[in-house]
This record gives sequence, structure tokens and C-alpha cells, in this order.
Amino acid sequence: MRCHNQAGLYSVKSSDGLLIVTTPPNTESVVLALVPQSITEYTPEDCYQSNNTNIRLKWTGFEDIIPINRYEVRLKGEGVDLSTIIIGQPQGSYRYTELQKLNLVEGNYTAFVTGINLVDSHSNRVNTTFTVATIPPSRAASKDINIQLDKNARSISLAWPGLFSSNISLYYEVSAGFDCTEIGQWIITTEQQHTFAYADNEITASLMYGIVRAVDSAGQYSTASKYVNI
Repeated sequence: MRCHNQAGLYSVKSSDGLLIVTTPPNTESVVLALVPQSITEYTPEDCYQSNNTNIRLKWTGFEDIIPINRYEVRLKGEGVDLSTIIIGQPQGSYRYTELQKLNLVEGNYTAFVTGINLVDSHSNRVNTTFTVATIPPSRAASKDINIQLDKNARSISLAWPGLFSSNISLYYEVSAGFDCTEIGQWIITTEQQHTFAYADNEITASLMYGIVRAVDSAGQYSTASKYVNI
């Protein structure tokens, strides 16, 4: 644009041009994931968590020729359907958000994220599913740990078939020993039995024990123990 005055002088101003955007943000490279949170010292497996009040999500990979300045985050599942707008660009590789003060029941949930650019064009929704588990592994009242001492083989064998149950997968941490001496501490197994070897030729202890802790995919656990006089 050129502006002239009556004295014949003028000034010129120009723009950088106009960018016409007709396509929404691209989602082909998007990775969306739950950041699992536990209420115990055990880290949950991917797509599981025991915390039913806070849901943390992370994502990366939304692409566009103009900035994506906000994201719509939606959570749907057992009796819940809520959404929120997250403003701003990712800081670093991932963008994080946390939905707080929830009261989720045990069940399956789906989180959706939509990228929205400066001209208000919405991307396809990207989703991830996860499970909230609030009930620890249950212990059968009619069952117990079976503990056997084999002096010839110098071993203690533990077995606990059907002692624990859960709607999600379990693994076990197992300990065994004599009196106050451990011969094996928190051995991890997915089987419902384990054998510990010991080195002593003669046993002077009066007591042997076994401890089994069942840990589920969400990081919750239940513990059983058995003490036997030798």
C-alpha cells in the first residue's frame, strides 16, 4: 500500500502475504498414552492404574503448517463424559495434562485428544483406552500357602494355587526362610509355586516360613504368610 500527501510525498507499507489453510492438523504420527498413577509403591503396567481421582495423559505428534494453539481433551467411560480445553504448545517432546478431582469407578475408560489450530480447524480425534482398578486381589478364605521342606534336596517349596484372584492379571513376590533368616527375598514369578534352595548342611532353626504377595496390573496387592514348626 502506498499513501500520498498533497505535497507529493508518500510512504509504502506491505504485508507478508496471506496463508490460506484448508486442511486440519495431521494426526498420522500422534502418540497418546496414559501416564499410570498408583496408590501403592508398585508401578502399574501400561494402560492400568489404581488411582481413581486423577488421570494424567501425554501426547505428541500433532502436525500442521500453522501453530496448534489448543487441544480438546475428553474422557468417557463408566458413568463419566467430560471434556476440557488445554491451551498452549507442547513444551519439549510431549504435552501433558491431568484431569483431577474425579471419582471414577472400576472399569474401562477412553481418553480422546483433538488438536485445534489458529484458524479453528479441528483434527481427527485420537484415543487411548485404559482400565481403572480399585479392588485389590482377593484372598480365598478356604485356601492357604502349602510349604514343604526337603532336607535331602536342601530346599523349601511353596505353592498357593487358587489363593488369590483378580479381574486383571497378577504376578507374585515370594519370600522364604528359617526363623529370622531369609533364604530368598521377594522373588518375582507369574507361577503359583516356587522352590528356594538353601546352603546349610544341617538346619538348627525351629521354624520355617513363606510369604506370598499378589500384585495386580494396577499396582494393588494382597499378602499371605505361613509359618511352620520344623
